[in-house]
Amino acid sequence: MSGVRSLRDVRVIVPLALCAMVVTLLGVSAPVQAAGAPVVTPASPTAGSTFTAKGKVPGKVKRPVKLQLKTTGGWKVVAKGTSSKKGAYALAAKAPTTPGLVQVRVVAPKVKLKSKSYPAYTSPARKVT
Repeated sequence: MSGVRSLRDVRVIVPLALCAMVVTLLGVSAPVQAAGAPVVTPASPTAGSTFTAKGKVPGKVKRPVKLQLKTTGGWKVVAKGTSSKKGAYALAAKAPTTPGLVQVRVVAPKVKLKSKSYPAYTSPARKVT
C-alpha cells in the first residue's frame, strides 16, 4: 500500500512543481505594496525648481492629500490635492531655495464614505537632495 500512496504523492507533487516553475519563468510576482514613501521626480531637484511627488495612499478611495516638507519648525504643507479613486496621487511643489537635504511626506486625513471609515495616513518620509 505504501507504493500506491507514494505514487499518489508523486502525481500531486509533480504538477505543483511544474506550476511553480511556470510562474517563476513568467515572472509573476507578488503585488506591489499600495502605500509608501512618495516617489520624487526629478530625484534631485535644483533649489527653487518644481518637483513632483507621486504615490498611493491606502484604501481605494478618492480623498484629500497634502504634500509636506520638513522644516526646522516641523512639517509644512507645500501642496494639496486629491487622490484618485484607486488612491493614486501626483502633487507638484517648489523645492526650497536653499540647497541641501530635505524630507517630504504625504498625509491623508481620515474619511468616511458610504458608511465605511478609512483611517488617516501619513507616508514614510522621503529624503530629497
